[in-house]
Amino acid sequence: MGNTLGGLAGKVAFIDLSRNRTRLENSGKYNWLIGGRGLGAYLLFQELEPSTRPFDPDNLVVISPGRLVGTECPQANRTNLSSKSPVTSGTGYSSVGGSFGYNLKRAGFDAVIIHGRSEKPVYLWITEDSIEIRDATNLWGLTTSEVVKQLRELESKVSVLSIGPAGERLVFASAVIVDEGNAAGGCGIASVLGSKKLKAVAVYGDKEVPVSNPEKLRKLREEIISRMEASNHVKIHKTRG
Repeated sequence: MGNTLGGLAGKVAFIDLSRNRTRLENSGKYNWLIGGRGLGAYLLFQELEPSTRPFDPDNLVVISPGRLVGTECPQANRTNLSSKSPVTSGTGYSSVGGSFGYNLKRAGFDAVIIHGRSEKPVYLWITEDSIEIRDATNLWGLTTSEVVKQLRELESKVSVLSIGPAGERLVFASAVIVDEGNAAGGCGIASVLGSKKLKAVAVYGDKEVPVSNPEKLRKLREEIISRMEASNHVKIHKTRG
């Protein structure tokens, strides 16, 4: 019998920056939701009062990779960020590629929900089934590339999601950057992270993400790759960039 919770890594982490606390939940209760954006939308609807303003400590930032991220499915690498947007004052979403979501799922987490506001700059350090809230005073003011460089001196394999000086200054047009250049630039979510004094999230994981039917997924993966290799569009990209 297949795993009915296929594609779920196992845990959802609630981070309260005001109290410097972390609470973990089993992600099975969210099994009925579709994808990272579905989980983000549900949590915002459930947890936020309508009167909450984007830069209030009670606003949330939900970081949630898609259901297939971390599995063998090709091209599944998107991570969704959800929050109340300072641009529209409504629900805002932005997504980003790169290896962050892959590592987050393989560290055992299907989502990280950020709440509250730290008194000083902090970053999250996530490894397999573990989350630490660390002092980021030395990172505040740095560009995202500089943040990646410094955090990879601690562990070369981490993927880093971070904000730069514009996000720190609550600029609506600022972007959340993953590693060396993948960007989530919509809805001003980087400025919400800046208001919470959260500079970065660094993560590394190597746990297998369970799927309901591994053999069927493997066959579908081979079929998708075969179609991609036969695609004229892909061939043009390979030869011309």
